[in-house]
Amino acid sequence: MKKKLLLLFLLLSVLFPLAADELCWKGKTLSSWQQRKNVKVSFSGSLLKVEFTADDAQITGPAVRIDPAKVNCFSITYRAKGVKNDYGEMYFAHDPENFSSRKYWKIPKLNSDWQWHTVVIESNALFNKHNWFEGGIIYGLRLDPVNKAGGIMEISEIKFFKK
Repeated sequence: MKKKLLLLFLLLSVLFPLAADELCWKGKTLSSWQQRKNVKVSFSGSLLKVEFTADDAQITGPAVRIDPAKVNCFSITYRAKGVKNDYGEMYFAHDPENFSSRKYWKIPKLNSDWQWHTVVIESNALFNKHNWFEGGIIYGLRLDPVNKAGGIMEISEIKFFKK
């Protein structure tokens, strides 16, 4: 009986994982971020390399389960060169593929000096805070780091956490 209960618990924890207090992609885990549109993505060593081939670059994150009550900001550690942007976005979805133009965090202009930077984006950068904090569990993420073609970016870490 105990074995059956343990097996049931393990199965349920895989099918319905608890929402994370913190999520971090670093090193090999960054390879789970994939090109979606207008980018060329590669993974080298511990870095995610992104080449912006057309306007409106999009990278899709892996499946997630984020409880917005436990997470109110995120950070990206990157270096970039040749980018032509004024801002970017991190879109979120309450189901994995339903991204909306009303559900995103605004990302400030990237430094394009090929030096390492960590930018922390807090809840005041949300387009609509209600959509994040009261919309329920987040299941999908999409990073649009720039909105203009040209340049490259290397990412060493993406992290969601509570500040």
